[in-house]
Amino acid sequence: MLGDRRITLEHLRAFVAISDNGGFQRAGEELARSQSAITQSLRRLEIILGCVLVTRHHGHFAGLTEHGHRFIGPAHEILMRLDDAVGIMRHSDAPGRILLGVPDDFGVENLNSLVARSLQKDVRLRVEVVSALSEQLKERFFRGALDIVLYKDTADDDSVERDCKIRIIREDPLRWVARDRFLFDPKRELPLVTFPDGCAYRRAAIRMLKAIGVKYTIAYSSASYENVRSAISAGLGVGILPKSAAGPDHAILPEGGGLPNMPNIRLVLATRDGPAQFRRLADVLQKTLSA
Repeated sequence: MLGDRRITLEHLRAFVAISDNGGFQRAGEELARSQSAITQSLRRLEIILGCVLVTRHHGHFAGLTEHGHRFIGPAHEILMRLDDAVGIMRHSDAPGRILLGVPDDFGVENLNSLVARSLQKDVRLRVEVVSALSEQLKERFFRGALDIVLYKDTADDDSVERDCKIRIIREDPLRWVARDRFLFDPKRELPLVTFPDGCAYRRAAIRMLKAIGVKYTIAYSSASYENVRSAISAGLGVGILPKSAAGPDHAILPEGGGLPNMPNIRLVLATRDGPAQFRRLADVLQKTLSA
């Protein structure tokens, strides 16, 4: 039947949640659905597409397949555009509402503190927060779907932002990170442990590797900082992290070992031209994050 062949938003949400959260149980918790319901949605999606999207090990999520990596970007895009459309309609009828975008790895405790401080200054203000990868946030911001955005990019990024105010909050050096002392062999593919497409770390690493002709493979990918660090600790491959984010069991690879030197990563605050509430919230964000 035709209805059985349609991909629903629930199918896409289940797949994206599994990928972003690194497992079926956490995906169910995020979507407020049972683990069996999440699994069934994924299986239905795989049947409709005619391919396997995730790798399973003893019934547990073990990463995306090649087909999964190809499909995760478009799936994210569909859900993101739906959220944008709903957000724009709500925003048009709600004075005093600000749409704020923050990176996926931005600490919830920091976010709650920032929003609370802003609300103390203006009790009428309503802040709606969207969390996504930096490239997705930037795209949404320039489409007009976000008012203020925090995102990460590299210090050598020369893209021009329009009709907005840009503030550089801080910079941190990016480093190659592994479980142990890693000996780079240019004749073999470099196994990368990284974040999904849209991550500034991943984009910078791939660009630098291609520049010197190094072949690579995505050994593990997750939107979760915790999962990426755990994969590096398990020895699944070499990761790209800010120096300050490396774990105690990680080895920061020395420069000059064959892998390209990485640029600094910076946290950027962009504010759209608009009401004074935009500037006031941006001032609070900058003051708090720069402390």
